[in-house]
Amino acid sequence: MTSGPASTSILPSVEASDSGNAGQASDAPRAQGCIVHIITRFIRGGADENTLFTCNGQVGEGAEVHLVTGEYHPAMVAKLHPGVTWHHLPSLVRDPSPSDVRCVVDLVRLLRRLQPAVVHTHESKAGILGRIAARLVRVPIIVHGVHILPFVNVSPVKRALYLGMEKAVAPFTDSYVSVSEEMQRLCIVNGLGRREDHSWVPSGMPIDSYRHAEKLDFDAVLPATLKGQGRTVGLIAGHLEKRKQIGELVDALAGYRERADWVLLIAGEGPEHSALQAKIERHGLAGHVVLLGYRSDLPSLLASADVVIHAAGNEGLPRVVVQATLAGRPVVTPALPGIDRVVAHERNALISPIDDFDRLAANFIALVDDAEMRTRMSAEARKVDLSPWSIETMVTRIADAYRRAAVRKFGTSAALASSHSPEDHSTGSAEPAAG
Repeated sequence: MTSGPASTSILPSVEASDSGNAGQASDAPRAQGCIVHIITRFIRGGADENTLFTCNGQVGEGAEVHLVTGEYHPAMVAKLHPGVTWHHLPSLVRDPSPSDVRCVVDLVRLLRRLQPAVVHTHESKAGILGRIAARLVRVPIIVHGVHILPFVNVSPVKRALYLGMEKAVAPFTDSYVSVSEEMQRLCIVNGLGRREDHSWVPSGMPIDSYRHAEKLDFDAVLPATLKGQGRTVGLIAGHLEKRKQIGELVDALAGYRERADWVLLIAGEGPEHSALQAKIERHGLAGHVVLLGYRSDLPSLLASADVVIHAAGNEGLPRVVVQATLAGRPVVTPALPGIDRVVAHERNALISPIDDFDRLAANFIALVDDAEMRTRMSAEARKVDLSPWSIETMVTRIADAYRRAAVRKFGTSAALASSHSPEDHSTGSAEPAAG
């Protein structure tokens, strides 16, 4: 067991001003408590890494931090700072479920016990249920992290449903923290919060790890049948799930199976692994598309690839696009919201319309055919200023978003201090805290 630091600059003091109403004033006395993050899944995805680095960074700044997750990967939990208290909530599941009501009840009980100053939700499902629970407990500051917008690039029925749910919880969302400016704009134009409620905070990562990664010897990675052939190597990295639309790209690449000058490596794990393997075999692409499984050496993989590909169209600003650019790799990607902050068509990327997988595949093959274009794009990628994507910058900007929310809600310029419980505030292990 470890006790928390004595003070922090992360949390705002939100003592109500004379202008605050009675309801706000009643929340203020416990506003110097902890930060509780709630995320639907804590596996090995981009939003999960963002949340990991946020929690660890906030503990490093002296805050008392709790993380509540549904599905989790033990390796991710093991990466938590020892000062982050992890709570596993089995009732928090990704798909609509009868357990959703139970989940709200579980969250209410936990939040009543923790008495947080800030609840910061991540991902769509945790975002809805977590904000409802935080409202019921009268948490002073309620923040939602916008990693993806579920009502964008979906059917009209799904758009109406997801946007309706977001609008239902918007009145008690004090701050939105978006991973791209376009995500922020889409929230505002769709009536989610006021402009002043929004902040753009780039999704932080260890940028030097990607800038200076050592290259791999791909002959140690490729199957024996592909070693020593000098093929142009494309790389996809991410969680293998339907939303990533990797299968659609594999379908589109089937038309290029007669060519012996390219290979696509897919790094990641997930529920679509078997379906992807079957699709690769069905298309006769076993000599072109290789499933690597999970890789812990992503920076080196990116640095070694000739081209990095992202296929999914329903995303925020994918971390892998930023990581590939840090590594100086040309990118093939759909025209996702906010992507222009990192890549530009025919400068350091080839960009296609969302869900146009034939064009996505053709753009990859165009780079296979043109080594000079790949070299030029790599040089341009290294010129992009990605310093705003550092973990330190992310933690600082999130703290600023918390403070601005406190000022808007309570009319105070925030003394920067937090109280810490002398009770257990440890576990970064694979065992959840009680409750």
